[in-house]
Amino acid sequence: MRFKKFLVRHEKRTLSERMKKAFERKQAREAESLPLFGDQIREIQHTWEEEKRLRDLHEGKVADRMRQNHAAVWRKARAAYFALNTETRAKCRAAWNAWVGPSDPLYLIYVVNQFNGVGAAREARMAADRQALNSRIKALLRAQPELL
Repeated sequence: MRFKKFLVRHEKRTLSERMKKAFERKQAREAESLPLFGDQIREIQHTWEEEKRLRDLHEGKVADRMRQNHAAVWRKARAAYFALNTETRAKCRAAWNAWVGPSDPLYLIYVVNQFNGVGAAREARMAADRQALNSRIKALLRAQPELL
């Protein structure tokens, strides 16, 4: 089975002197925006070192969450694939191996849905919705012949 790894890894970001100056300007703007409370605002603001720590922590959490979501979609795709019977699974595997698109889990789900009936059910549901919409539009057009 073709599989593409999730390549995004958390790397420690280099924070430049420019970023530090921008952070300091932001804090100064916040304090100056309310002149009567400037001293109180400065007291609750955190330092540049704390900001660096918070940014690093946040970026790590974001990368971890992205990896977890990607893995969850792969697990869902594999569960749908292994829910197929052996004969259908062999046809699905052949279709997946012939697939020229990316080896992403969403594309695997698309290929599996062509064999497990989910894709056909979705197409039928969309066709019924399209038919209902067309019927409503035709009824509205018949009710207003001057639009024709």
